[in-house]
Amino acid sequence: MVCQMERIGRNDACWCGSEKKYKKCHLGRDKQERFTRGEAQQVLKLFTTVSKCSVPDDLKHECQTRIVKAHTLSKGNSLKAISHEGHVLGLKHGFGGLERNDGRLTLERIGINQASTFTGFCSYHDKELFSCVEDMAFIGTKEQCTMLAYRPMMREFYVKKANYKVMGKTRDFDRGRSFVEQLAWAKMAQENIDGAKLSLSDLEYLKVRIEDSIKKHSYDCLNHMIINLNEVPAVMACGMHAPIVDIFGNEIQEITDQKDLRPAYIITNLLALDGNGYMIFSWLPEDDEVILKFVNSITYSKLDELGDRLTNYIFTFLENVFASELWWDSLGEKQERVKDLMMQGVRMHIYDLSLIKNESYNYNAISVKDFVRIF
Repeated sequence: MVCQMERIGRNDACWCGSEKKYKKCHLGRDKQERFTRGEAQQVLKLFTTVSKCSVPDDLKHECQTRIVKAHTLSKGNSLKAISHEGHVLGLKHGFGGLERNDGRLTLERIGINQASTFTGFCSYHDKELFSCVEDMAFIGTKEQCTMLAYRPMMREFYVKKANYKVMGKTRDFDRGRSFVEQLAWAKMAQENIDGAKLSLSDLEYLKVRIEDSIKKHSYDCLNHMIINLNEVPAVMACGMHAPIVDIFGNEIQEITDQKDLRPAYIITNLLALDGNGYMIFSWLPEDDEVILKFVNSITYSKLDELGDRLTNYIFTFLENVFASELWWDSLGEKQERVKDLMMQGVRMHIYDLSLIKNESYNYNAISVKDFVRIF
């Protein structure tokens, strides 16, 4: 590589993969001032600077100019149900939370007006698209389940687009570092960029499928499983991911970096509607082979153990999670166990699956009544 470096011209493409000219990228980078914490914070703010309505282009003529903070978890139905003095506990993004807690994730107080929001819809579409859930009694129709799945899917798409933008900016984080350090950082940055690009491609595919169904009012694009809870859960969550294991920790799919192998995704909602608790899983029918392994593991579990296994799953694989402060305080020493779960995948996407294998910790967060599938 050093020999190759000696042959790179100032106007040649930089060796790091940024597609910039060498003179505009890594030429003399070891002599530049190191990236500061303040600059890194500015880069992370790119996560929250996107503000636009995310509906398909052929619906944008309906948009109103005001972009709202759309709640992926309903403030009135879900967040208020577990709030204390107008606050819930959740994850705060950025360096500050990690610094305050010795490099570990933990739950911190967040006002319910700010919790689980993203600026991804205009005021008209935020109300119009989701009126079947917000303004009607929940009876588990395909329309209601599809629209409940659409919100966290769009939030994931929104976050992944911002993440892709951030990943590109992190190429500059090796300023003032030695060439060997630059090589290592460039490799890691490129892997992150490639991963974010693949995820965006997957999400774009799901987005188009779901939006076509919504526009046709058919709502037949997804399969759903509804778990009825005995009471409002102490934890609320929603998100979308490609599950690598079932709730017992058994592998169900391997995620690869091959562009033509899209993993199977599942959308999860743990929430309250009309004073009742539900956990709803949604997925594309073409992903049945993988996702039914996950769903079947739920049906195999004993009901009195299922709540703890689902709690393990939520804190391990989802990040848009909010909890009752009273429940969190009641955990005592078990808080450290939950923090261990939240740290899964944070460092180099590594998971200690022993943390979710056949464990019962009496979290008392989720109490399962029964479940039903909708196809």
